[in-house]
Amino acid sequence: MSKEFEKFWITQAGVIIKDGKCLILELANKPGFWDIPGGRIDMGEGDNSEAAFRREIKEELGVDDFKIIDLVAYDIWYAGAHKHPVCALIFLIDNLNTYNVKLSDEHINYKWISEEEIKDEFLWPGAIKMLQKAFARYHELKK
Repeated sequence: MSKEFEKFWITQAGVIIKDGKCLILELANKPGFWDIPGGRIDMGEGDNSEAAFRREIKEELGVDDFKIIDLVAYDIWYAGAHKHPVCALIFLIDNLNTYNVKLSDEHINYKWISEEEIKDEFLWPGAIKMLQKAFARYHELKK
């Protein structure tokens, strides 16, 4: 294996759509920059990615009662100074009790945005594409 691929991150994010709007989180270390709830799979969690995903949602939103509907998309990019490959898996989730959201210290705010507002928000470029795919799948499932 070449040195450049010794470190490969797998991350998971959840798109929560409720009443036609999706939940995004404002990053504490980059105020004004918004993201989708989720995070990396830790060492040793590779054999149970659903548990890792549930852990991340619990850490970021303080909520663990939700249903994973579908894997809606994935994206690959290169991150950090050494350009480590990152693969993000994006899940559509439902039945999340949004009245009990308690943000972690990684985030300072959250809000609900419509499908039309996605392009107006300061999100990482992959997030825009992932949210659009999630909304497309959401509409398919609603038929």
